[in-house]
Amino acid sequence: MLMGLWQSAHAKSLNQILTEFTGKGYPREEIRVAIACLAEAGLLIRKNYDSPSKVFKSNSCEVSGSENIGNMVSIILVSHNSGEWLEACILSILCQTYHNTEIIVVDNASQDHCVDSLENAFPDIQVIRLLESTNFAHALNCGIKSAKGSYYLFLNPDVTLEKDAVIQLLEVIGANPLCAAAAAKLKLSWAPGFINGLGNFVGAFSWGTDIGLGHLDLGQFDHWDEIPSACFAAALVPASVMNSVGLIDEGFFLYYEDSEWCYRARLFGYTIHAAPRAIAFHAFSGKSALNLYERIPNRKLKQVIYGRLRFISLVFEKSIMWIVFCNYLIEDIISFVAALFRGKNEAARAYWDAWKYYKMALPEIKERRRTIQERRRLSDKELLASHRQIPPIHLWNGIPLLTWDIVQNDYLPWLSTFQANLLPELSENNDPTNIRRNRDIQQNPSFFSPTRLFNIYRFEGPKALIFRIARFIQWKMMRISP
Repeated sequence: MLMGLWQSAHAKSLNQILTEFTGKGYPREEIRVAIACLAEAGLLIRKNYDSPSKVFKSNSCEVSGSENIGNMVSIILVSHNSGEWLEACILSILCQTYHNTEIIVVDNASQDHCVDSLENAFPDIQVIRLLESTNFAHALNCGIKSAKGSYYLFLNPDVTLEKDAVIQLLEVIGANPLCAAAAAKLKLSWAPGFINGLGNFVGAFSWGTDIGLGHLDLGQFDHWDEIPSACFAAALVPASVMNSVGLIDEGFFLYYEDSEWCYRARLFGYTIHAAPRAIAFHAFSGKSALNLYERIPNRKLKQVIYGRLRFISLVFEKSIMWIVFCNYLIEDIISFVAALFRGKNEAARAYWDAWKYYKMALPEIKERRRTIQERRRLSDKELLASHRQIPPIHLWNGIPLLTWDIVQNDYLPWLSTFQANLLPELSENNDPTNIRRNRDIQQNPSFFSPTRLFNIYRFEGPKALIFRIARFIQWKMMRISP
């Protein structure tokens, strides 16, 4: 249905589209919202919006003061063969409206000589060269130890910032005295209408994931305040809190080190906050829309498997830890056997090696766990309470999902509330409140309602229905509830 609407909308006015599809029995209001979502996603280009025709064309392919203002922000990037991204990232930093910054690039034994050209182009940047490749946490800690600022802004090199991002992050920290980290709103650089994440969380099943991943950004997360964890692809941390909580755990190879630090900070009595007005564009693990079908490399798979085991072993109380541990064990056994059955011996080896390494690291993990748990000020029930608000992921093979079902049941209810920012398609006869009068605020219908499942089958097909059901069940199981 949504595909047909998109194809039919080319070179037509909004009124023409509404007439055509309401004549086919589709509610006028739902067509309006669907067109608005297609336009926000960049799949339709708004054209001549000052004229009554509102013709569409298909597309195929300063802030209030703060007590923090004036303090130096140390911007720390870890580079590893990141020449493709670094210059754009640095330029976005130099264009910030907040200028009291220093830039520190920690080069993690790159082979592409990316920092050589960087030093020539930007001589004021401090470059720390690591002669041997090490884990991300160690490289980040090297940058922290060299930083002089009152705040540390952690950035991935494949991130670019909107010009007021730093000052927006400072505003959030200034408004929350116990804030340990402020998380920028990450958008996909190759699909900027969609969210990469507003912080992240670790669930009882599957991998840790970004909050709001794959959702069309319609302002539905802009009222969020406290979140479980900040993604260190773009997050601001006060130096005083880093000194109190401790450095990033270098026992992690890659992945989960940012979540562990943030959950640890919350255990110690601090809070993590969203900064939805601080916008950053992220290439999503250094990828583009053209190569998202690549599977996770086996080396990284081992790091992810070990990382989540280390995370739960350090953070949770024993009751929750053992429940989640058993969940991960069952999940990994199934994945290990499936990999063997499919002849993917290297993937199976990654599972085996990760658990073997976890066993070897247990003495060190237990000692570190003891020191963390001694400072605990928050119960797991309080720690995990915010998990209940986490929305499902809208992603398929790394590409955001935009379907008729999602438009109807996720975006339409939000756009029908007085909290949503009105879009041009939602007004009629210059009356911006039209859609709000036509629809009462309502909760999303049950995913497993027969009508909704039938519509997914009808418009998206049987394969998509199975995928959506599996992802919905996974999402429900991820949200830990003590």
